[in-house]
This record gives sequence, C-alpha cells and structure tokens, in this order.
Amino acid sequence: MIGADTVSLPVADRAAISKFRLFALLSIFPFALEVPFNFVGALPFPASVLGSIASIAVEMAAVLFLRAGFRIQSKVDQRNFSSQVTFTEIYVFAFPILLGSIELFFIYLPGFINVQRPPGQLSSSLNFESFLVFVGIWLMAGILVLVGVIGGVILGTWRLGTRYGKKLLKVASILYVIPIIQLAAAIIFVLTFERMRRIDAMEPPSQRPLTAGPEIRSTCS
Repeated sequence: MIGADTVSLPVADRAAISKFRLFALLSIFPFALEVPFNFVGALPFPASVLGSIASIAVEMAAVLFLRAGFRIQSKVDQRNFSSQVTFTEIYVFAFPILLGSIELFFIYLPGFINVQRPPGQLSSSLNFESFLVFVGIWLMAGILVLVGVIGGVILGTWRLGTRYGKKLLKVASILYVIPIIQLAAAIIFVLTFERMRRIDAMEPPSQRPLTAGPEIRSTCS
C-alpha cells in the first residue's frame, strides 16, 4: 500500500489499462513523424508516401488497442462501455476510406482539370459524376469518422475518467480533438495510465479484486 494514492484494480481493469496505455503511446507516433517535416522540410516522394502509410497504420493500431480496452471494460460495465466498442469500430472502418478517397481524388485531379475539349464545350458529365462520387464518399466517411471520434475516443476516455476518478483523463479526452494541443492529450493519457499501472503493480495479487462496479475511485489524478 502507498497511502492515499493506492488503488487496487480488478483483473479486468488491469488488462484494459494495459491496452489503453498502448493506445496512448502509439498516439504520440504521428507527432514524432512530423518532426522531419518541420526541421528538414518536405521529404522526397518515396519517403513521404511511406511516412504517410506508417502514420496511418500506427493510428489504426492505436484505435484498435483502444477498442480492445473498451471491449474488456464492456464485460464488467456493459452500460457505459459497450457502445464505445461500436464507435471505435466505425472509426477504424471509415478513416481509411476517407483518406483513401482523398488520395485518389488528388491522383485523378489533373484528369478532371486538364481534359482536352473544344472551346466552349462543358466538362464531360463522366468527370462531373466522378467528382460527385468523391464528394459523396468524403461526406459519408467524414461523418462516420466524426461519430467514431466523438463516441469512441472522446466519450470513451471521458467515461474512463469517471470510472477511475481521474480528472486528467476527462481533460485529455477534450484536448485530444484539438489539433494544435493533441500531443498534450496523448502525453496526459500516457502519464495517467502509466501511473495507474505502476501503483497497481505494487499491490499483492491476493489483494486485487476480481470484479468491480461501474466506478473505481482513486485520490490520485
């Protein structure tokens, strides 16, 4: 025991927090990847493409760890965390579609603009219809991504803050959607989950409860 800061976590919560910790650690990677762009400038074509693919892959992995943590939590607190599993699945499904459609649009953009046609003739209806298809995909995927972020990341981490009595998790859940300070949110997630993990690791296994109710209060924040 470590005085007032000690909290003994149920087995399921320990497993979930390990997943949330990995989510937080991986969330920092995209920001680290931006450092070469800030100090060196734009990377050459192969490196920039590979960097973008790596960033997307890591972000998807981070959300999958978040989903895995919510899935574990939903087994002991279905009312508060079962919907977060669905929301994160929506995000994982929609985010690659959104980015892929944007990438394809810019690949085919020269074809939309530089179509050879007689003077006065309007753009072909095929090109216009293709453009509308891209816009439709953006709208649908964008709405799904927004729903996934709000329902999965924001609301889910906010409920984690409520469950464990961690105000910092609630603050980070809001900061996470603000681009210019998103890194601060990821760092808060890492430090908070790591602190919880280390405090719990000092508890004898025999003193850890197997299950818990909807909320687990701790005085450390």
